[in-house]
Amino acid sequence: MIKYLWQIIKHKYYLLIQGRKLHVSAKQLIVHDLDKLNWNSSIEFHNSHTPHHWEFWYDGETAHYMPPEYSNEMLADWSATARQQGKLGDVTEWYYSHRDEIKLHPETRRHIEGLGYETGLMLVPYEYWKRVHGKC
Repeated sequence: MIKYLWQIIKHKYYLLIQGRKLHVSAKQLIVHDLDKLNWNSSIEFHNSHTPHHWEFWYDGETAHYMPPEYSNEMLADWSATARQQGKLGDVTEWYYSHRDEIKLHPETRRHIEGLGYETGLMLVPYEYWKRVHGKC
């Protein structure tokens, strides 16, 4: 339990750093993932019930538009997780490897990929990644 709590604290710290760079409000970052402190909540429940996860905006058939305040938070969340794993906040490999599984509205995807590349959280544009690595 202490290890889990420490992981949440480290994640919140990295999230605050990355989130402020992406202009996510301090209030939004503070309340981010508070439901994870409820030991009875599953990851699937969390992902489908919090607006900073793409699953919240996907109804099984249609990926709905995700406003920037939540898509920026999602990108900050991915980057914070990458930093916890020692990857300096770079989400390039993880995101592009999972891109087809992550169901995003086309506008949301353009926003995420543009912002990710613009801020250095994604080191190369998707078209370049695809050319170098083939189909992900």
